[in-house]
Amino acid sequence: MIEMFFERCAAPVLLGNKVAHEGLPQLSEDVARHQSKNSTGRSWVARDAHVTLNELVAPSGKYYGCDVQWESLASKGEPFDHQFVIDHFLKGMEQKVEDGTFVEIKRCGDRDKEFLVVFESRIARLRALRAVLSHISELDFMFLVFAETDAESAREPCS
Repeated sequence: MIEMFFERCAAPVLLGNKVAHEGLPQLSEDVARHQSKNSTGRSWVARDAHVTLNELVAPSGKYYGCDVQWESLASKGEPFDHQFVIDHFLKGMEQKVEDGTFVEIKRCGDRDKEFLVVFESRIARLRALRAVLSHISELDFMFLVFAETDAESAREPCS
C-alpha cells in the first residue's frame, strides 16, 4: 500500500509527474477502463495481484491523478486487511498534515463499516490535490484517490 499509493501514485503527482508504473505489469485498456470511468486506459497490477494502480484524467481533460484499488476477488477470494490500509493511509497523511502540506477536510462514517476521509493540499500550485480514502467493508472493496481538483477547499460536511 505504501509503495502503490504513496510512492507510485501520490509522490509523482504531487511533483507534477505521471504515475510511477515502472516494473509493474500493465493491464489491458478494457480492464483499465472498467476499473475507473476516469481512467486513461492505463492501469498496472501489483506483484501481489490484488492491488491496481490506475492513471486518471477528469472528463474535462484538465485534472490528472491516480487511484489504487484492492479487490479480494482478484486475490483468489482472500480478504485484505481494511484496517491495515486505513491505519497506514491515516498515518502517512497525518504526517503531511503536521508538516503543513495537507489539511483534513472531511471524515465520515465508521472505520469498521463505511468510512470516507479527504485531505487537501496546502502547497502553492495551480490546482489543489486531494487524497481520498473510501471503503465499505460489506463490499470488501477499498480505493484511494490522489488527484488534482478545482473544488472549494472549505471543510465538507458528511452527507
